Amino acid sequence: MEGSGEAWGAIAGAPIGSDGCLAVGSEVGRRYRVVAPIAAGGMGAVYLVEHLLLGKRFALKMIATPQAPDRETVGRFLREARALSRVDHRNVVRVIDLGLTDGGAPYFVMELAAGQSLAEHLAQSGAFAWPRAVEIGRQLCDALAAVHLHGIVHRDIKPSNVLLGPGPRGDQVKLLDFGIAKARLADASARPLTVAGAVFGTPGYLAPEQALGGDADGRADLYSLGVVLYELLAGAPPFDDRDVMELLRRQLCDDPQPLRRRAPGAGIPPEVEGVVTRAMMRDAERRFQAAEEMGAALRACLPARQAPPRRRARLSAVEARDRLQPLLDREVVVGRVPSSMTPTTAFVLSRVGDGIRVDDLLAVSGLPHGATCQLVEALIADGVLVAAR
Repeated sequence: MEGSGEAWGAIAGAPIGSDGCLAVGSEVGRRYRVVAPIAAGGMGAVYLVEHLLLGKRFALKMIATPQAPDRETVGRFLREARALSRVDHRNVVRVIDLGLTDGGAPYFVMELAAGQSLAEHLAQSGAFAWPRAVEIGRQLCDALAAVHLHGIVHRDIKPSNVLLGPGPRGDQVKLLDFGIAKARLADASARPLTVAGAVFGTPGYLAPEQALGGDADGRADLYSLGVVLYELLAGAPPFDDRDVMELLRRQLCDDPQPLRRRAPGAGIPPEVEGVVTRAMMRDAERRFQAAEEMGAALRACLPARQAPPRRRARLSAVEARDRLQPLLDREVVVGRVPSSMTPTTAFVLSRVGDGIRVDDLLAVSGLPHGATCQLVEALIADGVLVAAR
């Protein structure tokens, strides 16, 4: 698999530029058509693809490099796919398919989850209100509990690897990017895919044992999650030096500024600060020892669920039309599927597909225009339909 970028593109069986990226419109594995690039980073690039027969859209990840990837890179890539395929949890991105191109290049296909990364949310809006941050942390603990149950240590928990989308009761968290995950191998004789003493992860989020190149277990993920929670609550990570060596030195030697002192106006309860502080202990033995334990501590910090609000009064046809007027040119997608629905609602939602303009959606129900406006407005108000990105 040696050669230039052009040679790699040829053996991959799809048009690839000198930067190692797939061309829009190309086919992968004779099953998927590339619609658009989504993201690139580390060793992989992610694309929006459409299944040639089903017409459904997914996210496809391939190794992105102008040179032929070495054996270790390919092995790490395949390990990510296999690690993800073993985990079936609502807070972990699901692997749909794994395959090889005509030229033998590996790829895997994931569910296409809606939303933005936590890093994007932080860049746009700054710190989160503490109940929201705690709920996000709780869901991440659920994700890590499922991951650790399969003997997988993520090793790169950070805001850019967490997707935040709409859920049935608010935020829906998805844990992404297991590219440097460590998993127990079924075949003990298999060639190791990591090097002893090598440092994997992102400076600023690394547990001290990771930064020192030592063996990291699930408690290293909990340390990183503590850093993420600190950043969500304070609007900045506990250590944010630009010099990497100084950043690592501070992580190894210094205590972070107490969270409530760093964000004095955020109203953070002391018990929330206590959870974050314990998660970020330099000594792994003093941290939470399992994701379930940390999740329970976060759950105990959340306010008791309030009674559901009374069902709002249905708007008249004229009021619904007026409410929809500014949205007619906006595209909407299905944000959540109701637990029960009328045949008319089911039909309208079936027409949404991967996205449809509100104006076009009003024309498909077969109901009088006013009744359709009432239905679509109610679906938007209830979060069943949400504006596309």
